[in-house]
Amino acid sequence: DNRGDMHYWTVWHENKNFTAFYDVKPRFCSEFGFQSFSSLDVAKTYASPDQLNPTAPDFEHHQKNNGGNSRILETMSRYFRFPESVDSILYLSQVQQGIAIKTAVEAWRHLQPRCMGTLFWQLNDNWPVASWSSIEYGGKWKHLQYQAKRFYAPVAVMVVPADNDASTIEVWAVNDFASPAKAEAAVELWSFAGQKLETQKLSADLAPRSAKQLGRFPVSKFGQSKELGQRFLEVALTADVDGKKETHRNEWYFDAFKRCGLGDAAVDAIPADRNGKWTVTLTTDKPAFFVWANVSGIRGEFNDNSFTLLPGRPVTLTFTPKDTAATFADFSKALTVTHLRQTYAGR
Repeated sequence: DNRGDMHYWTVWHENKNFTAFYDVKPRFCSEFGFQSFSSLDVAKTYASPDQLNPTAPDFEHHQKNNGGNSRILETMSRYFRFPESVDSILYLSQVQQGIAIKTAVEAWRHLQPRCMGTLFWQLNDNWPVASWSSIEYGGKWKHLQYQAKRFYAPVAVMVVPADNDASTIEVWAVNDFASPAKAEAAVELWSFAGQKLETQKLSADLAPRSAKQLGRFPVSKFGQSKELGQRFLEVALTADVDGKKETHRNEWYFDAFKRCGLGDAAVDAIPADRNGKWTVTLTTDKPAFFVWANVSGIRGEFNDNSFTLLPGRPVTLTFTPKDTAATFADFSKALTVTHLRQTYAGR
């Protein structure tokens, strides 16, 4: 990692934790990745109902990396409470793929000017398969593709652990524009029940094409060990670049999701036809994570997806269909919304 470009496959091929991405400091990482399954819609095109299982023969046939399905599931058991259904397994596989690549990109983006580029493997698939892609066969975006729009934002904020010190975290901002930026950030401590507990304000002037540390905090500042399992951070950044306002939000979790006391959020979804634009407005009573709007059977994409939804902060999504025969009534009927807490029992 000390010169040239680097391929880094330790996390996927050697089954390391996502934190291994922090162990290398490449100049340019041009290949790294993590697999996920395709959506249920795609899986149903090659697997009969009795084969819709990640260890069933037909399902394993659509995996061309030896042991890949097992690796996805084993990783899932490290980070999440094991899901209740096949649909939830497929959803979680895409969530953890997004987390893996986000961890790597943010670990390396904040190192500029040492690291000035990353290129993850891979964009798309040429057949229905479990793979490293961010766009599945047929063109549907996975969680990773939506998340990449945010973690590659030209002005972004991120939280990373301090070097060799998991008890300390740092807040960094990145400015990829050719102009300087004046940035303001708010570090908010939230409970999983939905209470905002504390806010810390940070500010900095960001040079063009650079990264800058905004703050450094001991993890203990945000609570004792037991309390941290009930809390998370949201960091909101606002930056002025040549008179234009840029905003970015990010989250930080103090432990693996399987050890977090997530609230059983009730997410409400209200679809609307706004002069031919199909939208859905989402609200929630508790923080909901990796909120996923899906329209089964209708090709198309939302303008955003796979995000955190907080109480008192409605989000309106716009869906752009690729199927010209689809109607708003079809969209409303097929629309479903999923979030992380719904994937396991115990409600």
